[in-house]
Amino acid sequence: KAIARLQKHVTRLASLISDLYKLSLTALGTKRYRKQECDFSEILGETSTSIQDKLTQAGLILEQYISKEPLWIFADAERLQQLLLNLFNNSINYTEAPGKIKVSLNQEDNAAVLVIEDSTPGVAPELHEKLFERLYRAESSRSRETGGAGLGLSICRNIVEAHEGKISISTSELGGLKITVALPLQVSV
Repeated sequence: KAIARLQKHVTRLASLISDLYKLSLTALGTKRYRKQECDFSEILGETSTSIQDKLTQAGLILEQYISKEPLWIFADAERLQQLLLNLFNNSINYTEAPGKIKVSLNQEDNAAVLVIEDSTPGVAPELHEKLFERLYRAESSRSRETGGAGLGLSICRNIVEAHEGKISISTSELGGLKITVALPLQVSV
């Protein structure tokens, strides 16, 4: 039992170290990004397919409304996938089963706008901005065993800002959180 407990703690520490490393890389800004023209719709489609098993295991349904047209942005595809995985994992980890995650991606003006919403539980509106702070977690009852280290949304904000975009949190009509990411579309020359 002691060895099993130690192994569990080591796994959690390894995860925390990994998150801190990712945070430090994203905090370095655009110097560490390999940007090129890429289709945000395609990256979102691939990422949502990769999490299907995890969604099923968590008792959640994913509804997708992804633009059929390519949404070309100048971005680091690997960092975008990291952004999407962090956002999806956040919803999966903090949405009660049976539940729903709804994702949409469309063009609005000169931006690709991604919206990820989840069902209950939610977070009080006065705490929404604090969710982006490093190591902050909305509920003290959420343990580091079931949740993360409180770094995921901070990493997401760094990635979005390095792509000259905006990220915000509001209350979802589904009862949970609504995260909106707007990234500038590639301008044709």
